[in-house]
Amino acid sequence: MAYLLTSFFGCSLATVLIVLLKYKPNRIQWILRGVSIALAVVYFFRIFAYGEPFDNVEALKGMFGVVGNLFYVFLRVLTSISILSCLLVTFFDIKPLKNIVSFVTPLVALFNIIFFSANMQAIAGEFSYTNYLTYEFILETALIFGLSVYYLYQKIISKDFASFGRQLGYMSALIALFTIMVAPMSTLFNLLGPAGYVLKSFDFEHRLVLYFAFLAPLTLYMLFRKKDYQTRNFLVVSLAVSNFMLYFSTYDFAFSVERLPLHMCNLAVILMLIAMLFKVKKLFYFNYLVNVLGALCALAMPSVTTDAFSLGAMHFWYEHLYVFMLPLMGVALHIFPRPTFKMVRGAILVFTAYFLGMCIINPWFSNYGSVDYFFLNSEFLAEKFTFLISIKRLFTYTFEFWGLSFTVFPLYWLIIYVGYIVLMFVTWFAYTSLFRVADSWYDLYIRKRKAKADLLGIANASKINLKNSQPLNEEGKNMIKISHFTKIYSNNNFKSVDDFSLEINDGEVFGFLGHNGAGKSTLIKSLVGIQTITSGAIEICGYDIQKQPLPAKMLIGYVPDNHAVYERLTGREYINYVADLYQVSREDRQARLTKYLDLFKLTNDIDRQIKGYSHGMKQKVTVIAALIHNPKVWILDEPLTGLDPTSAWQIKECMRQHADEGNIVFFSSHVIEVVEKICNRIAIIKKGKLQCVHSIADLKQQNVSLEDMYLQYVEGAEEMKKPAEDINV
Repeated sequence: MAYLLTSFFGCSLATVLIVLLKYKPNRIQWILRGVSIALAVVYFFRIFAYGEPFDNVEALKGMFGVVGNLFYVFLRVLTSISILSCLLVTFFDIKPLKNIVSFVTPLVALFNIIFFSANMQAIAGEFSYTNYLTYEFILETALIFGLSVYYLYQKIISKDFASFGRQLGYMSALIALFTIMVAPMSTLFNLLGPAGYVLKSFDFEHRLVLYFAFLAPLTLYMLFRKKDYQTRNFLVVSLAVSNFMLYFSTYDFAFSVERLPLHMCNLAVILMLIAMLFKVKKLFYFNYLVNVLGALCALAMPSVTTDAFSLGAMHFWYEHLYVFMLPLMGVALHIFPRPTFKMVRGAILVFTAYFLGMCIINPWFSNYGSVDYFFLNSEFLAEKFTFLISIKRLFTYTFEFWGLSFTVFPLYWLIIYVGYIVLMFVTWFAYTSLFRVADSWYDLYIRKRKAKADLLGIANASKINLKNSQPLNEEGKNMIKISHFTKIYSNNNFKSVDDFSLEINDGEVFGFLGHNGAGKSTLIKSLVGIQTITSGAIEICGYDIQKQPLPAKMLIGYVPDNHAVYERLTGREYINYVADLYQVSREDRQARLTKYLDLFKLTNDIDRQIKGYSHGMKQKVTVIAALIHNPKVWILDEPLTGLDPTSAWQIKECMRQHADEGNIVFFSSHVIEVVEKICNRIAIIKKGKLQCVHSIADLKQQNVSLEDMYLQYVEGAEEMKKPAEDINV
């Protein structure tokens, strides 16, 4: 009868879901989630009441024999995987997960139906229709069977079998991961028997467990760090759900005050599940700042003294491994941001509420049983710091209230509370320091990748004939065109440059004005391709700087504001290095080098190491390197800062001459007099927004001072003379 009931309910559920898919496609997802939630309620009720089967190994071997026990071990492992998959599949659009539910779960449910009586013997000790657990297991198996048949049907009608070998590989990998995550804690004992040793004192076996504790999150991070948010979120949620499944499958509530899940470790499992499911930051950072360190200490100094494969030992290791790993994964995979001081305060509030609650519950519940939540009654914590033992015993107070006896240790509790608060700040500081180290290593990694990409670009550049390379915009061959450019840095919430549009034609010296922080350098760095563009587009002579970076950059000569050069090279070596990057012939580079060395009076110093140069000499070398390939577009960021008058005049002459030869010169500056003398047009930027574009000739014709106009736009001075109307950008 049980076989028929399970099959009937499972097939009926699948039929209803398939019909709803046809007639109510907009609501089917919510209905599927309702089925998953119902399965969660049924499953967790069973494990809370009876736990996971096969924990009593010897009894099972006597019940089924060695071979039968082996079969049922694998069946229960696959059942746990199927339950976890069915709980998650309606909330995450992950193809390997759907494949598990479509192909593996129907077979698992079918075997559970066929061996129904044996399952009930393992779970309840007998197969009886008078036992309500029989009907609970019927419902659980029917829900799994119905849900899996629905997903199998959907897989078939959608004909989603492309690259089936690859799908099978990903599904197998996820099954392997789920096996580690949700295999019943007695699995190793069932398969291998007692381990024969206890993990302690950093012996070889204990060190292997510690290595695994660090390598497991690191491996998962490396595998999932580049995945999309949904996949990363799926990983941490599945870890949280599997932790809850495993932990409470062996937790004996016994409906007594002693067994309520109020210890820190119990609470960590519950709070982490809530935090991961609903993204509750205060609960997450409570675990992140308190429980990670506690779990690490427990792993390093285990208090368990039973066989390594015993249920108690596995419970201890699984629990603390998850509590240690999950919060770290949450931050590492960017599900939660790195903690700020505000987040630390939120975590302290959660800890304070928990601690005060335990200070009330411990004395109160002690009237009904032996309770010691957060070790506030015993001397477990005091033994770690022996001076606390005398404080606890000396400042002990007992009083009667409503016929109940309450014993409190106020000074001892206060010291523990303050100690944990200090520990939270120390942990936060340690995390922050580690983040800085990680960021520096990541920055070095990015720089190395960029250097490798540059070398590859140089190799590819030799194959590119710019004369035959076609720009995306043929009409923009002789201009710089910036269209609705916006830049937002990843650590900021505001726009460094906001919807900036500008066109600069050949033959122009174009000045770019603005106060410090206005967005000048941000725009220039995106213009030359150093940093990414949040939105909008930038074209260099028709080449899109994002879509065609190499041909666009080959047309640019760039003088940065920090004259960054390789100081161990000589001036000649550095310029030749840049000339090689731009594929300048020996004849052309020698002619140009001779010309600029004479102009800048560097002939006698060009073969010295750059580290011995003055600021002005370094700037001149940077200018020569930028001009060595005779670029169509010359871009300079504050080129005259810190230069003597002679050097400044020499660079201004170069700028004017380069524009007169039909090229574009675009530079930013604070020196308004220089801009007014050598520029054809100017633009002013303020707080990332373009304020105006003006012709210097028109301003002079209207007798408008560039300095007055600049101050009016930047400072907003009302008394300044009204400038000429803005030129159409």
